[in-house]
Amino acid sequence: DSVSRTFRVECGFHCEEPVLIHDNAAAVHLFRIAHEAVNNSIKHGKAGRIAISLKRTDRRVQLAVRNDGLAPPPGFKDSEGMGMQIMRYRAGMIGATLEINPGRRGPFTFSVVCTLQKEIAGAPARPPA
Repeated sequence: DSVSRTFRVECGFHCEEPVLIHDNAAAVHLFRIAHEAVNNSIKHGKAGRIAISLKRTDRRVQLAVRNDGLAPPPGFKDSEGMGMQIMRYRAGMIGATLEINPGRRGPFTFSVVCTLQKEIAGAPARPPA
């Protein structure tokens, strides 16, 4: 909500079911990776629409930030820029992988995907009896 209001872009978060992250440091790093990806989407990509998703798969937790902004310039390397380096560093600190996917087809042209091993995330939430 604050991103949408402050920057006048459409920004949404999607999480079908709760994803618990028991390791506080891992949760903070994931949040900061999402924050940096959103900032890069606005600042460099001039995005009008940003989608953030968090989901659990069988053995992983995946955070994805996608936007419809400008594709990176030709010769773009995802290791360039302080923001990219910080996101890679944070992912490495929690044993996660980070993918930068420029120029994808469809409504989103750029995505940052961070995948974290399930052991750090903990078991799925169960509703109270």
